[in-house]
Order: sequence, then C-alpha cells, then structure tokens
Amino acid sequence: RVVITDPAGIHHVLVTHQYNYTKNMPQYKQLSRFLGEGLVTIADIHEHRRLRGIIGEAFSYSNIKQYFPIFTSMGSLLMAKWSRDAESHGVISVMSDFGACTLDVIGRAAFGSYFNTVQDLAQKQHQDLKEHEGED
Repeated sequence: RVVITDPAGIHHVLVTHQYNYTKNMPQYKQLSRFLGEGLVTIADIHEHRRLRGIIGEAFSYSNIKQYFPIFTSMGSLLMAKWSRDAESHGVISVMSDFGACTLDVIGRAAFGSYFNTVQDLAQKQHQDLKEHEGED
C-alpha cells in the first residue's frame, strides 16, 4: 500500500492524472459502503467523467470559497467538542461527530439553516454519560 500525503502528489493522483489510477480494489468497495457510489468510489471512468462534469463547477474554488467561514467555524466547534470529550471521559466518537458536523455544514451552506446537530449530540452524550455514571 502507498499513502500519499504530499499535496502535490495528491493533486497529481486525484486531479491531473486521476484516470491513470484504478479504483477496482476491495478498499473502494468498502469505502463505497460508507460513502455510496459517487465521484470518490465509482470505478467506471466514463461514469466518473460524466458525474465530474455535472458537479465540477459547483465545487470549484471560486464557488466554495464563500463557504470557508462555515467550514472553519464548524471545525472549531467540533474541535472544542473533542477537547471536552477527551478531558471528561477520554472517548471521542469520530464517526457520529463527523456525521453531525457534515449535516450542520450542509444545513448552513445549502439551506442557511442552523441544525445545531453537533451541540445536540454533545448534550445527548453528556446526559448519557451522567446516566451511566449514576448506574455505578
């Protein structure tokens, strides 16, 4: 296995030469269980080109830069939650927290709505922890 961490290498593999690399590996099938069939996981080159053409402009830098404040504020909120979680009980629920954060970002960016999913999840986890500690 090779893991690419250099930004120029990632750009080479994912942007400028993406069709030189196959996605017909078991890892992509596993990833598609979580992400669904889409640009990241689709193996068919022609379907990938078609989908990329449809959504490519929506994800161009000029279009997404307006959402950077949302991304950074939600990232800060998530980091604060993780700090509290680590200090209070040493457990961070990465999958559920990422899901909550993603929902909040989509709500704010696409609909202008504040779902407050991260805060609600933090309150629920705090309440669950207090109830569990009361059982001991």
